Amino acid sequence: MLYFGGINDENTHIAQSRIDSADVEGSYKAGETPIQTNTGVENMGLAVFNNDKLVGELTGMECLCHLILINEFETATISIPNPYDSNSIMNLFIHTKKNPKISVKLLNDTPFIECNIFLSADIQSLDENYDFSKQESLDMVSKYANAYLEKTISAYLYKMSKEYNADIDNFGKYVINNYSTWDKWIESDWLYNFKNSFFSVHVNTNVQNGQLYTKI
Repeated sequence: MLYFGGINDENTHIAQSRIDSADVEGSYKAGETPIQTNTGVENMGLAVFNNDKLVGELTGMECLCHLILINEFETATISIPNPYDSNSIMNLFIHTKKNPKISVKLLNDTPFIECNIFLSADIQSLDENYDFSKQESLDMVSKYANAYLEKTISAYLYKMSKEYNADIDNFGKYVINNYSTWDKWIESDWLYNFKNSFFSVHVNTNVQNGQLYTKI
């Protein structure tokens, strides 16, 4: 893998008012983010290789998925659909709660990969119309965060396997012990078989109210 940086040109230096609420930063690749800075320099994205062939580039959100799965994720701010307003988004500051639990089984030689992700999150988008001091409100946000992240991570995984056939998340290490010798492991041709994988993703996000406030 190769980390990407980008230089934004005139096409990406657009006014903030023109950015659709659904076009969050994580959907962009290097050089595409509609930032407004003096330098126009950004660091976002990964180049994906299959052996020595460049097969694609990850967006910012896909990079986050990758870091979560390889247990190198620390913190990030993400935007999820607002459970109380379908026309807006909600910002969450997320961080790792505990290490991900990943298992890989071979079912008739087809990889079945189960990923259990554990995160904590603080709400950053507060609105006087919603009372996030109540547990039921936090549970609702957790539900939406889990659904959003499960969908996002699943889409990322199927893209890696079906489109890129690149095991950049090192799932192969979970099945190598199934083979008694190195030769048998090589004969299994994991990197080729990875494209047949199917996935089950479960996200458990503990959402908290990140700011203390008093309603008047």
